[in-house]
Amino acid sequence: MIARVLIIAALSVPFYSFSTVVSSEASAQTEQAGAVEQLSIEKMIHYPDVLEQLYQTTNYRLNWENAQDVEALLLQMKLVSLADVSQEFNDQLLRIESVRLRGDQLDFDLVMTDSLLMYLSYLEQVPVEGINWLFADKMHVKFPAPNVETLSKLSNEILVGKLSALLVELRSPLQKDDAFQMTYASLAEHAKALYPLYQQQGLVRVGDALNDKAVLLDRLAVVGLDVSYLDPETPTYDENLELAVIEFQRIHGLKQDGVIGPNTLRWINVSPNQRLHLLALNAERSRIWSKQRDNVVFVNVPGYQVTYWHDGQPLFESKVVVGRATRKTPIMTGNLDSVILNPTWNVPWKIMVKDIIPKVKRNPMYLMQNNIQIIRSWTSREIIDPTTINWATVNPRSFPYRMRQSSGSNNALGLYKFNMPNPKAIYLHDTPSKGLFEKDRRAFSSGCVRVENADQLAELLFKTQGLEERFEKKRQNAYRSNTSVPLSERIPVHIIYQTAWIEEGTLYYRDDIYQYDHQG
Repeated sequence: MIARVLIIAALSVPFYSFSTVVSSEASAQTEQAGAVEQLSIEKMIHYPDVLEQLYQTTNYRLNWENAQDVEALLLQMKLVSLADVSQEFNDQLLRIESVRLRGDQLDFDLVMTDSLLMYLSYLEQVPVEGINWLFADKMHVKFPAPNVETLSKLSNEILVGKLSALLVELRSPLQKDDAFQMTYASLAEHAKALYPLYQQQGLVRVGDALNDKAVLLDRLAVVGLDVSYLDPETPTYDENLELAVIEFQRIHGLKQDGVIGPNTLRWINVSPNQRLHLLALNAERSRIWSKQRDNVVFVNVPGYQVTYWHDGQPLFESKVVVGRATRKTPIMTGNLDSVILNPTWNVPWKIMVKDIIPKVKRNPMYLMQNNIQIIRSWTSREIIDPTTINWATVNPRSFPYRMRQSSGSNNALGLYKFNMPNPKAIYLHDTPSKGLFEKDRRAFSSGCVRVENADQLAELLFKTQGLEERFEKKRQNAYRSNTSVPLSERIPVHIIYQTAWIEEGTLYYRDDIYQYDHQG
């Protein structure tokens, strides 16, 4: 009865905003110390009515007597805070700590339960708001009370003593990797130390002298590389250190040449706190991607990779070329319905205006050299003689015609187009520019995704549907002719943006080519 009275009394205290606490990292400790007393007096509950109802339905039992449950929820909230989704989560963590320091068990139970409701509200909205929150717009992040279904499930789990199991369910897909906890803990420990920047002049190769070898080794160790056997006092870049640098480059998707150049140096100087941000941000992003792993294609844009999953196994993996920063490959989902052999290329208006017409103005032979035809209009098939057009006076933006590139090995789409109708006209395709796949940074296209070994992907798509004979027959009869081969079952294609992920116990990083990872 006493607990009931205390809870209701606490719930009657109004919610106050705490958005001004900790305005900068430098003054965080001072402000936090001053906030403790304020927070212990003013409860600042987000959902007083919901909390009262929840405690009533669970017979006013205390929910947070298990220390492991407390740490489990705190980790979830820390990840959202580190992901920089909303300042509110950072504020809430400070509030929890202030109440914990005060030592009042009932107050602590109230603030933890209120925090769980806030976290559940966040999870409810992630499927819809996740693209905005984790990539673009963080100005309108709100956390209303969770819906009735969520509250009903929560009260039932509390009543039957399964709060611990519920907290486990709340983990993101990336968190469920066995190596996540150890990786997070390691970075958090490194984040407590101050690492000076590693500096060098020009390129560094085997045999070169190192002025800051100890600093370099410390920073290589941050990503989990074992450099304990390397002597920091020997000021030479030797072959053993080169092996560590090559592994560092592999982890970051860089050219594995052992040379410490600008890109490798930039990643070496990424701080543990920045890496924690990337881990947390991508852990939250993993919530919004499809969990399907049967007959589905994933393209990870910053990873420059495509994977075709079938029966839970990665049946095909290959490099891709994606859109450059000025013509981004969008985050999207489509359905692949057919493969077009020897495709023609209907040149998109933007590419025609910005790229091709200026080239034709400089070189009148450009169209002939690239097998590009001029067509009367977007609704016509009539071919226009390009020599009848006064290209010197053409205004690209008012150009009345369209362009089409004929089939062939030099066609921009190569020999295979993976057709997935969508309003953005984005699709996967082959390419004649095979040399681009040898580069470590492959953002060169105008938005579509170019696939290395496109012929193998096409074969597997039909083979898994038992259509290999149909495909092979069409391919043999389609020499230099445009032929569409339909699939019997549409295959979802998910284009995602993941700049950090865990694979076989290693945390991999990739460049944020579209500047979506910025920590505000």
